[in-house]
Amino acid sequence: MTKPTFLSRRNLLKWAAGTTATAVMTPSAIAAPVGLDIPLPDAKSLKLVNIHTGEKVAVTYWEGGRYHFDALAEINQLLRDFRKDEVTHMDIALIDSVHQVTELLDTNQWVNVISGYRSPATNSELKSSGRGVAKRSMHTYGKAMDIRIPGVSTNNLHKAALKTRCGGVGKYTSDAFVHMDTGRLRTWYA
Repeated sequence: MTKPTFLSRRNLLKWAAGTTATAVMTPSAIAAPVGLDIPLPDAKSLKLVNIHTGEKVAVTYWEGGRYHFDALAEINQLLRDFRKDEVTHMDIALIDSVHQVTELLDTNQWVNVISGYRSPATNSELKSSGRGVAKRSMHTYGKAMDIRIPGVSTNNLHKAALKTRCGGVGKYTSDAFVHMDTGRLRTWYA
C-alpha cells in the first residue's frame, strides 16, 4: 500500500494559484465555512458517480488537517468535461461544500454528478443548442457541480446546499438536481 500524497499548505496555495480561483483560501478557511455549525471532522470523504460515464470514485480527500493530492486528482478526473475529455483543478471549496451537504443530510449515498467541469468549447456548444446554460458558466472555471443524491428529495438537497453558503445554489425541480457553485451568494429556481 502506498502512502497517500498530502497537499501541504504551500502546495495548496500553489494548487489554488493554478486554478481560476479569485481568492486563495488556507486549509482552515476551507475546512469550516463561516456560519455553518458543523464540527471539524477527522476526515472528509466523498462517494461520487458520473451519471454520463458510469465512473465512480470513493475517496478520503482530507485527513489529519491535510488534503490528499492524489484523491483530489481522482475527483478532478471524474468531474472532467467528458465530452472533450478535459480535466481541470476543481475548486476545493466546492468539493468541501458537497461534502458538507452529505454531512448535513447524514447520508452515505453516492452523489450523482450530472455536470462538473465544462470546457469553454463544450459550454458554447450547449449554449448554441439551446440548452439554457450561462454564457460565463461557473462550470467552465471548475467552480460548479450539478448533483442529486438517491433517496434525497430535490427540496431537501436544495435546503442543505443553501446552508453551506458556498455561493450560487439553483434548484432544478423538473430535472431533479441542484446546482452548487463557489461564485457569489445567490439562489434561483428553474
